[in-house]
Amino acid sequence: MTDTVSELVGRVTEVWSNAMGGTTGTGYLVGTDLILTALHVVRHDGAPPATEIAVRPLLAANNLDGLQDAELVWPPADLFNDQPLDAALLRLRNLKCQVAPRIDLGKPKNPPDCLNLPLMAVGFPAFAPKAGDRQDTEQINGIAPLASSIVAGKYQIAELQDTQKKQVDDSLDWRGMSGAPLLSEGRLIGLLVARKSANQRYDFSGIRIEKLLEDAAFRAYVGPCMVDGLVFEEIEKRVIRPRFSITDLPPDDTWDLPLDPFDPMLEQDFGMPAQPQESAKMAPVLALHWDRLDRKLQDAFALAATQATGAGKTYISTSTLFAALRRLRNAPMPEMLDAMPDGAMGAPAPAHIIPDYACLHRITELSPCVTRSLENLAPKVGSDSVLSSEDMFVDIARFGTGKSTIRMRTNGVDPDWIVNKVNKLDWRVLSRDAAVAS
Repeated sequence: MTDTVSELVGRVTEVWSNAMGGTTGTGYLVGTDLILTALHVVRHDGAPPATEIAVRPLLAANNLDGLQDAELVWPPADLFNDQPLDAALLRLRNLKCQVAPRIDLGKPKNPPDCLNLPLMAVGFPAFAPKAGDRQDTEQINGIAPLASSIVAGKYQIAELQDTQKKQVDDSLDWRGMSGAPLLSEGRLIGLLVARKSANQRYDFSGIRIEKLLEDAAFRAYVGPCMVDGLVFEEIEKRVIRPRFSITDLPPDDTWDLPLDPFDPMLEQDFGMPAQPQESAKMAPVLALHWDRLDRKLQDAFALAATQATGAGKTYISTSTLFAALRRLRNAPMPEMLDAMPDGAMGAPAPAHIIPDYACLHRITELSPCVTRSLENLAPKVGSDSVLSSEDMFVDIARFGTGKSTIRMRTNGVDPDWIVNKVNKLDWRVLSRDAAVAS
């Protein structure tokens, strides 16, 4: 049975650890003593896991005297550095919340037209007011394009709004929001990761529950907590018939094939092939670093890809990416763009072009300037940070050698002009050298 809204929200859990001298986050009670959260809340890049972890679920807060001790149980220590997703499971050491029934989690149910899924997240950001030693909660709402980042197991979250239906202010202190549950139609479909750019603005993405359930150890922990706890174990025992004639098989081939438990669900639920087509790939350098880009920069690449493919091209030029940045005008980019001398940049992307993420998979190449910028800056991004539009714009404007930067130089925008402007704006941007604050 699906939880009521109050039961769903009641599972939201404060999380604290002594990682990096003290880190706060949010978790979600998926069992009587099991909590799902973001891994970086209890273990930072390359560092040992936290030796002290404490949690407090909302539904049991009135019955708890302070925070309760917890321990990290997944991923195991030998897989820390090989864990591609920022997720972890904690277990309460001395307490079981018997009020927590089995949970409904997994893929979205009845997704609307298989395109955009409405969702909400509830967590404990640092800017929320406190009542005594208790941090208060904040709810944000948004949509997730269902067909984006399926293979990576991510949700790209767009149109984020607060409870007053205002655009989420990403300049607020959202520390503590990582690990918040992503809820949709009474189901836990993922968890939120809040990451900060070098310019101290936050970006939000999600991790798909179904991707985590591909891990056998993760399933072993959460299986007993699920509404249908044996569903994945039962699915794995089934077999499917191959999609070819028996006459095509060599005599010694097996007829029954092991089932990838998520392939038929993907094909049925999303109405698309479970395995991506070989031709549907991003440009390699963009695919390699995609998850290190903040949401606004991803939007810019999507808009640039849409404009390029609309013109019959499979190539994103520097001028097309700059046109997308000029059109989107995401903060704080207007501070730089509006200061550019006349003629230093081309026109913004036309207003009638709507960013289509599917167009990214028709792009096979990026300009050398954009490629070099990604290759130089992306390695500087850690698990708790992202690459922003201003990072890339400043880097290309300083070090680019193509037509777009030649146009800037002709109109008075040289590398020193860019560095001076960054300093006047007090921006903090990543740089391939030490000339700009990072």
